[in-house]
Amino acid sequence: MSRDPNSGLHLPTANAPEGIASADQTAPALDNKSAASWAMLTVDRAMSALGTGPNGLSETEAAARLARYGLNSMPRARRRRWYLELTANFIHLFAMLLWVGAALAWIAGLPQLTWAIIAVILINGSFGYWQEYQAERAAEALEALLPREVRLRRDGRERLVEAANVAPGDLLILTEGEAVPADARIIASERLRVDASALTGESRPIPRYAAPAKTTDGPPVSLPNIVFAGTSVASGRGEAVVFATGGATEFGRIAALTQAQREQPSPLQRELGRVTRIVTLLAVFFGVGFFVIGRAAGGLSTVEAFLFAVGIIVANVPEGLLPTLTLSLAIGVRRMARQNALSSACRPSRRSAPLLSSSQTKPEH
Repeated sequence: MSRDPNSGLHLPTANAPEGIASADQTAPALDNKSAASWAMLTVDRAMSALGTGPNGLSETEAAARLARYGLNSMPRARRRRWYLELTANFIHLFAMLLWVGAALAWIAGLPQLTWAIIAVILINGSFGYWQEYQAERAAEALEALLPREVRLRRDGRERLVEAANVAPGDLLILTEGEAVPADARIIASERLRVDASALTGESRPIPRYAAPAKTTDGPPVSLPNIVFAGTSVASGRGEAVVFATGGATEFGRIAALTQAQREQPSPLQRELGRVTRIVTLLAVFFGVGFFVIGRAAGGLSTVEAFLFAVGIIVANVPEGLLPTLTLSLAIGVRRMARQNALSSACRPSRRSAPLLSSSQTKPEH
């Protein structure tokens, strides 16, 4: 071990075990090693396996690794085009029922009712699209937890670089208040504590050390010598060697899971579909029934009986249900937001939140 003149921290020597890549050699094959695998290694072996040393990577080697492993940025799911998302809010089952109701009202000679129903469809569809657009941006807000620039050592000199340009093998300089841009193995620490609340929900800072982990039981965030992207330094200082960036980090896996999850109809959506089918059947049943009654017992002509039946069908279309439902959910979400209880799954788009959980650390006195 040697003492770095710039940081004052004790760092491993540059000697690498035989057969292990050193800095400026070909980028190491990380083989998707888990954080637990890196935690069990000694500092020297971890740095050697990552092909780096106390001086960090060279700019040339860092560029080569960025080309191989990609930029340090969160994965983004491919979305449908905006006009397809917008159209979907006007052609779902209940909206189709309203469109049919508007057409029948026009046929029955009720233009005011026709335009009123169309206005309901357009307003509700536009409002629903806007709310879903705002909710989708919440997933992108994960990137706000990652820093724009980070301090690291390359070619033996400390420098600021964009977080997206951090590569496996880079040596991060961790100081109080700094955000961690990637998953990294601690190689030196002085009273280092990190805030991992973004991953654990616990606000109490967690101590971090450079010594190899004695056990890897428990979740990855419990590993005592690993810092993760999305966390930050609460106090102390240290250095860490990056072993995972971008989508390969624990934070990236969380972001990928939230984006790759297939959308399933929520209980409310299924119930709304069931109500729509029942209302449609009842409306048609009453329309046909009154058409027959009007012709057989009411002495109405075919045209008069048809218009009467259309009026019955339109009267049974609950055009006010959809905007009432959407506005009620929107108000509920805003109330939750004011109480700091907003979840990306709780949005006024008739979706479901299969599990809501919270964790709060008892404050220290």
